[in-house]
Amino acid sequence: MRAFLRSARDASTLCAAVLALAAAGLVPAAAADVTNPERVANLRVERVGNDVVVSWDAVTLDVSGNPEAIAQYNVYSGTVASFVPDKALGSNLLGAATSEQFTHAGAAIDGIDRYYLVSAVDTLGNEGLTRAPRVTTPPVLSGFWTSTTVEVDWTDALPHSAVQSYRVYYGRSPGQYEEVDDVGLATSHSLTGLETLVNWYVAVTAVDPDGNESAFSNPHVDAVAGVVEVQAQDQADLCWGSGNCPPRPGEIQQSNGQTIVVPVTFPEGDWVSVQLTFTAHAGLWSNPNPPWNVTSKCGDTNPGTGWNPGGDPWDRTASVFLVEDGCLSECANDPSFTCSTDADCGQCTLNPAVACRTDTDCGPEGPCDTTVVSCGRHCFGRDDNVELIRTITPFGTDDEPPAGDGVVPPRVWSYDITPLAPLLTGTKHVGAHVSVFVTVGWDVWVKFRFSEDPADAPDLGPADGIVQAIFQGGGGSVTVPRQVGVPATAQQVIGRVFVTGHGGNQACDGGTDDGESCSGGCPGGSCQNCDEFCHREHNILVNGAVGWTVTPWRNDCSPGGPLQCRQWNSCGTCAFPRAGWCPGYRACHHEDPCSNDIDFTSSFTPGATHDVTWDIPIVAGSWTKSVLFYWYDTPQPFCGNGIVEGSELCDTTAVGAATCQDFDWDGGTLLCNGVCNGFDTSLCRDFFCGNNICEPAGGEDCVGCDLDCNGKQNGPAGGRFCCGDGGGENPVDCADARCTADGNTCEP
Repeated sequence: MRAFLRSARDASTLCAAVLALAAAGLVPAAAADVTNPERVANLRVERVGNDVVVSWDAVTLDVSGNPEAIAQYNVYSGTVASFVPDKALGSNLLGAATSEQFTHAGAAIDGIDRYYLVSAVDTLGNEGLTRAPRVTTPPVLSGFWTSTTVEVDWTDALPHSAVQSYRVYYGRSPGQYEEVDDVGLATSHSLTGLETLVNWYVAVTAVDPDGNESAFSNPHVDAVAGVVEVQAQDQADLCWGSGNCPPRPGEIQQSNGQTIVVPVTFPEGDWVSVQLTFTAHAGLWSNPNPPWNVTSKCGDTNPGTGWNPGGDPWDRTASVFLVEDGCLSECANDPSFTCSTDADCGQCTLNPAVACRTDTDCGPEGPCDTTVVSCGRHCFGRDDNVELIRTITPFGTDDEPPAGDGVVPPRVWSYDITPLAPLLTGTKHVGAHVSVFVTVGWDVWVKFRFSEDPADAPDLGPADGIVQAIFQGGGGSVTVPRQVGVPATAQQVIGRVFVTGHGGNQACDGGTDDGESCSGGCPGGSCQNCDEFCHREHNILVNGAVGWTVTPWRNDCSPGGPLQCRQWNSCGTCAFPRAGWCPGYRACHHEDPCSNDIDFTSSFTPGATHDVTWDIPIVAGSWTKSVLFYWYDTPQPFCGNGIVEGSELCDTTAVGAATCQDFDWDGGTLLCNGVCNGFDTSLCRDFFCGNNICEPAGGEDCVGCDLDCNGKQNGPAGGRFCCGDGGGENPVDCADARCTADGNTCEP
């Protein structure tokens, strides 16, 4: 009996042990599991007749706290309290149990004191510990990445005299280890042959002379070359009519097929760069068979003998956004769509706790019909969600032969979203939206690239704070203020703005009837399809004052010539100027290169809350628009402030020693482009007489070019002067006020 009691006391300190597995070569795509089960707890012994019955609590977790599937329990016995289970040869292994009980037959009648230890073995053969380890303080782990490896090192475990060796565990998920390396008494290790573009989670244990392992060290997370890529949408199918492009498992379909939302787990890391890649493919193809009879991809009938039915031949608003509100779970009213099951809701979670009885209950999807409750299924264009990128699809792309001719490949847009990195943590939902109105629409891909490499860092790093303000998929002015609070520590506030004009309403663009019906002839302006082809002023107001004003207009939709844009557009009028966008481009408010980041620092008072609205004085169509604000406690290099800093080549009018002559122009004013990485020669010119500019550098003066250069060469001598390069009587330079009188310009 004494043996049973002593065994019970000794067994109360059981802990888990881990078998060592050597890592060899590249880790396979299918994740293994080398994480051991937890140590068996509450070991109990009881004499039942001639037998000893050993029992214990079930083990359900591994040592990292993950759910564990136990295949069996190994039961060991020895005649001294300090016995060590022989896991290698099994010399003191009594047997295995598939439940939480084992009967040692006849052990109660031979007069021998026995001690029992039990370990749990999972379905992959990982065996837990049987006894508490002698090592009481695990190592402290640190590390870093190189271009080909992840390097780790650690402090000594304590007590040092109890350390027999160290083991390094690593895997691609937190607390789920796929490989383990025995490294002896080394206190550093190089992990080679790792899969790239994923995070690796590493931990170290110390092994005592009895083979018992310490608790895990702190985890270390790193990726080879410091780069992780995360795929969100992966060839998601967007179309008009949800039944025409049913979602795949894991996808949430919204907006009658125009939106696919997916969950994304963002990686851990000290990221200095985050790049977003958005790809869209329409898959246009020829079909010579009736009723289509389509043999050319750009015709003038649809379907007929023109645009292909195999994909969308139109330009569409396309957007990637981060879901930050309750649009995936709220119940709102939609009289045309009854939400009685999850399937009806397009995988939207049915929320019976929200009753639809008033418009307020319904949220933005109203008006409310008290007889029908349906799931809120619209996340695109909601003010609390964050637009990460907006593009306009091209007029179709091509399938590869033989279905198509493969001339126009899928359109790929890349965009720096590093300032928004603080939002990209944990698991969130990412939406992809294309405003498509054909049953066969667009395949889209969304990928995030995170980097810790300083060589990848843009001038604007991760922001110190971010507030989403406005995101609307259409309409006009935003008159209900959105509140934006800025902390007292903020020294620089930047707005990220997307704005594009749409609609096919005939209206006057410019002139005395600007925005009115074309029936009056549009004196001083022209009749256009507004607001896609109309000039409209926009003002973002902060506390009622204009923080930024712009007239969105792109006049560079086909750089290089009117047909050049056919390289990225299968069909359509791709060359026409438009209100803030071009088919196949990222949306921006003026010609490329264009930055969507605007300096709002002077409009925001640190430590205060501000009302933000969006005013469009004249609206004849519809405007998709979004703005968020982010700030830095320490000012960052920013393109547009007139100071050359960071990686900038120039900034606005600060161009250093560069001149128009460096670009083979005679003169003029050299500017910086919109993203500060090159020069703008739009104000450069060649000299000629008759352009209303007196150009002394071109040899002009009032004698040789009196059309441009002011002068008076007759009358009293005291009143005579001649602007220009020094010719004539009493020559003066451009600094003389008389040289710019009467509307003339004089440039030295």
